[in-house]
Amino acid sequence: MVSQNSLDWIVDLDGAHDPKYGEPHKVPIVAATKENFKEYGNLVTDFDAEQVEIVPWPVAGKRPLCSGTGTFGGVTEGDFLHEWVGDKCKAMSMAMGWGMDSDFFVCRLGKGQDLGNKTSVLVREANYHPDGSQCFYPKDKLPFVALFALPGDDVKLDDFIAFYSDGSFGFHIRPNIWHQPMISASDKAIFKNKQGAVHACVNLDTVDEFGKFLSVPLTLE
Repeated sequence: MVSQNSLDWIVDLDGAHDPKYGEPHKVPIVAATKENFKEYGNLVTDFDAEQVEIVPWPVAGKRPLCSGTGTFGGVTEGDFLHEWVGDKCKAMSMAMGWGMDSDFFVCRLGKGQDLGNKTSVLVREANYHPDGSQCFYPKDKLPFVALFALPGDDVKLDDFIAFYSDGSFGFHIRPNIWHQPMISASDKAIFKNKQGAVHACVNLDTVDEFGKFLSVPLTLE
């Protein structure tokens, strides 16, 4: 289980270039628009105006949840910090209080690239939050890419899409949307972030389940 102080679900990126995994699965990339993103959530130009959706606590049996209960976990807010360290990108969540004192690396550069030539990254982890929506907004207005897939525990590699933002807008995703932290080609990036404070998190490791990394483009083709 994931907690605010535990990162025991972190995946290992050291072997990302190992030939035993074969060629990574190439994720398609699109320029995000209001129309092509509507199933995932909405584009964000005013972070403060966005209201996080909190999902009522689930019940295990046939008895219904008491009216007005199950939604008191609240919302947490804080910057998401990203910094490239060598050929890996480290993420730190001020909202959830993790990553500052540990190596939470979200992606690694594709083979043959360096910090001055970032064209794609290798990813093997995604997760979703059943307790609420999540809103990301670029404080520095720099271009970035967001990796998403629609809800479903039977998610496949082909379900993932990279949405490109020129930095003028962010993303507000609905509960249960598969995602990763935002991916920036800039050496450092800061994203405003707010989400459900319960932070229920369901994780996918594409290497464990499918034997492959995802290759996510950083620029529009």
